[in-house]
Amino acid sequence: MILPDWFLVTSLVLPRLSLLIAFFTDGAFPHLFTKWLSVPMAVIIPRILILIAIVETMGLNAWFYIHLVFLVLSSIYNYNSIYRWKKKNS
Repeated sequence: MILPDWFLVTSLVLPRLSLLIAFFTDGAFPHLFTKWLSVPMAVIIPRILILIAIVETMGLNAWFYIHLVFLVLSSIYNYNSIYRWKKKNS
C-alpha cells in the first residue's frame, strides 16, 4: 500500500489536519489508527507518526527524507522561538 499523494504533500505543511482528514477517509490508513497510541501521538507528535506511516508503507524513500528535513527544520524553528520568548520575558 502506498500513501496518497495528497497526504504526503499536505502533511509537510499541515500535519495535524492531514492526519485528521486521513483518519476520517476510507482506506487512507486502515492499519495505522488501530493501534492505541496512534490517536494521542497524532495530537502530541504528528510529524513522527507521519514518518512511521511512511516507513511502514513505503520504506525509506525520498518522501521519508523530505519529511525528516521538515521535522528537523520545524524543531529548530520552534526551539529558537521558545528561546527568544524566554529571553524576552526574563
